[in-house]
Amino acid sequence: VDPATCKDMDDAIYSTFDENGDIVTYTAVANVTKYVDLDSEIGKRYINGAFTIYAPNKAYSILPSELSTGICSLNPNEDRLAFVVKTILDKSTGKVKSSNIYDAVIKSRQKYSYEQAQQIVDYLDGDDSKAYLQYKVMTGEPLLPEEQVLLNYYAAQTIKVGFDQRKMIRFNANKEREIKFDSDLQDVVDIAAIPHLLYHEVIEAFMITANEATAKYAN
Repeated sequence: VDPATCKDMDDAIYSTFDENGDIVTYTAVANVTKYVDLDSEIGKRYINGAFTIYAPNKAYSILPSELSTGICSLNPNEDRLAFVVKTILDKSTGKVKSSNIYDAVIKSRQKYSYEQAQQIVDYLDGDDSKAYLQYKVMTGEPLLPEEQVLLNYYAAQTIKVGFDQRKMIRFNANKEREIKFDSDLQDVVDIAAIPHLLYHEVIEAFMITANEATAKYAN
């Protein structure tokens, strides 16, 4: 799940239930170091650049586009090398019971924009939806892509229960703006607030959980 205009998919998420009904999350991040020699000129540029800069009408990537939007990008239906963090969270408290980190090959099933993911949640979310998804998982029935989007939303809710119990600081200010250009990408035609969607918080919850697991491992 990324902004609609995103072409370099550097992360993917997945969630399920284990045999105890606890939530299992997987957060995959594109493993660039498997494709790029860090001692090469491209590798040095990658390290020195640190991150891609997104200007209003252009992205300044730290990697050539053949890499950033090609073989390093977690494009749908393509095998890709990734760094994957698996966490098991208590179904009631959201507390992380265990975490593991893997070098893995993943195949992303679908790319969604935040708006598309939020529309799916708004449409499918209901009183019995979570129980129905858990039943499908427990009986070995595969979830539809849209159902997986909804399950990721429920997993994030459990993660946030754990955040709240730990009294984590939450910054809810939303002052991000989108600069809109004309068709030639030359003249600014509007500057508008970007609506805050609950699915933004889904990706945030998965990423914070993965970062904490990685920090614990590094420590």
